[in-house]
Amino acid sequence: MHLWAAERQAGAQLTLDQLWLAPFALPTTKSVGLCAPGHALVRHLFLAVSKAEEQYKFSWRQQNVGVTIAAVDASMKRGKALEQLKIRQTLWSCDAQAPLVAVFVASASMDDPGFTAACSVYDAVVVRTGLQRMQLIYLDCTFRDGPGAVRRFPQLAQKRVAVELDYCRDAGSPPALIDTIAACDEWVRGFNGAPVVELGLDTEHHAAQQRGDKPGKLATLQVVGWRGDQLVGAIFSLTTLNVVPPSLVKLLKRARLAGVTIDKSDLKPLAAQRMPAVDGGHQFNSIELPTLASDVLRLQLPQVASLEKVLGACCPGRRLNKDLVDVRRHDWEEWPMQAEAMRYAINDAYAGALAMRRLLHPDRAAAAAPAPPAAADDDGGGDAEDDAAAEQLLGGLDGGLHAQLFDEPEPDNPPGDDTDADSEEDGGGR
Repeated sequence: MHLWAAERQAGAQLTLDQLWLAPFALPTTKSVGLCAPGHALVRHLFLAVSKAEEQYKFSWRQQNVGVTIAAVDASMKRGKALEQLKIRQTLWSCDAQAPLVAVFVASASMDDPGFTAACSVYDAVVVRTGLQRMQLIYLDCTFRDGPGAVRRFPQLAQKRVAVELDYCRDAGSPPALIDTIAACDEWVRGFNGAPVVELGLDTEHHAAQQRGDKPGKLATLQVVGWRGDQLVGAIFSLTTLNVVPPSLVKLLKRARLAGVTIDKSDLKPLAAQRMPAVDGGHQFNSIELPTLASDVLRLQLPQVASLEKVLGACCPGRRLNKDLVDVRRHDWEEWPMQAEAMRYAINDAYAGALAMRRLLHPDRAAAAAPAPPAAADDDGGGDAEDDAAAEQLLGGLDGGLHAQLFDEPEPDNPPGDDTDADSEEDGGGR
């Protein structure tokens, strides 16, 4: 790729017959930057050299793709390009059917320096870009490779304990319950002077009276956002207010509003039912979370099709409880709201706000909400304890990795080794 980019920069377009690997030349940001991305993936080429005997210490390609279930395998490669390194270790995303890491190394060990460095860089990319973290990995031999896999990806040894999302707990107080114009104006004034306002938004409808009836007019509007570092939320009784107060309309029009099917299910009914008509209609800056999550996290749309799935992908370890009330039959016009109904309503908006911050501002995601409690306390042990824990975790393991990690029964037909089709050209491990 480096040679191709250099020749292309000079104005020539190499054919496959003309392309060959010249003696190594240290790449520059400009030359590597000319390498075009392939298909819909963002590709990065990393090269690292040292004064060691090998001409190449290690080199690898890393791609920004999402992964829930991964596979890893090594394959032998032939060719004059690599005099010392003949093994390619491939870490494969079963979700995206694309490699996360493809690295030439000196051995097939999980502790090979080149593979270790590649995994460390990929982990840094995951943190920086907000890609989904791996939850399960398939190995040829769990007895041989399991401890090394846990050393490379420590999260695989942690039990998955999802913590229920709770706005009241994270904010330290319940949301504001607003049913007067004066209270609305006071709440909105808290955003005065903020250059950018980002809100998770959700609405609830008047309950259908009979099975098959369409929902009635919007009964409540709930929004959640941040004023600096302070988490704030409010539920507005549209039934009591009748129309959205002008101050809130102005805030909604200048804010970024995030949700799932937010235009169709929330903003269009809100404008049609609870806002005065204006020429050209009301315009909002809305963000469809499934589309944004699919693009940022490199996931297929069905994987982030609902608010629960978006939250799970953006904030692993957080769970949205949709069973607090029967949303289709609950009387959302009741005011003041019942405690469970209030939690249900504000948590939906909170989930949208968390997901938007996570996707638009990965560097702020850690501060968006308290992290869920760890499954086990870190005792500060060193590598010896980690290796012992990995050995204990994987001891007696033969196809039951999923059951031990997730506390779930083993499937009736666990995947076997026959799905691992090694290929000299594609690295196998798929």
